[in-house]
Amino acid sequence: MNTLKISVIKERRKSIRAFFDGDNIVIKAPSFVSKGIIESFINENGGFFLKVIEAKRELKKGVLPFLGSKRRVEELHRFVYGSFNASTSSAPSREYIKELLKEAAKRVIIPRFLERASVSNLDFKSVDIGLATSRYGSCTGCAKIRFSAFLVLMPIEAIDYVIAHELAHLKVMNHSERFWREVERIYPDYLTGRTLLSKNAYLMYLLK
Repeated sequence: MNTLKISVIKERRKSIRAFFDGDNIVIKAPSFVSKGIIESFINENGGFFLKVIEAKRELKKGVLPFLGSKRRVEELHRFVYGSFNASTSSAPSREYIKELLKEAAKRVIIPRFLERASVSNLDFKSVDIGLATSRYGSCTGCAKIRFSAFLVLMPIEAIDYVIAHELAHLKVMNHSERFWREVERIYPDYLTGRTLLSKNAYLMYLLK
């Protein structure tokens, strides 16, 4: 279970990146990068790769994290839709899981965001849920906020941190000391949430 299947492809590119192909990991590296640098990249990220692969294997069995705990897909389906069709329990498709996570995020993240925004006395134009895997949330200069549905895979403290982070951007669009004071005002225990977010970052790769 702990063996990584890794293949390396050298090509015309600027940086080293890892891609997941089932239980296999494909490392794509610039043609000029040495074997030693590639090996260092693999060693530094091996633990991360293992977590992603294990999460993918669990999903094939119909199990995925939800708010930091493992749940069967049918449990999440019931949470979202109130009932469950047994035909969806085996080998859930990527599109089905994406839609399930998106609907779950609407039920978990949006209400928590609205409550935190109200308590913090912060105004925004809109809030919605997307399927981004490269960022947890975003806040535009015109006060439109968007969260990744994949956040519901993580502990609730991590979600609250991202909510506070995006709300703070309504007042401060950079990451200055003033910004972090605003994050702390909105969510005093934000350091705990930020730590949990970092520990669970691999979950953003669940469907990659």
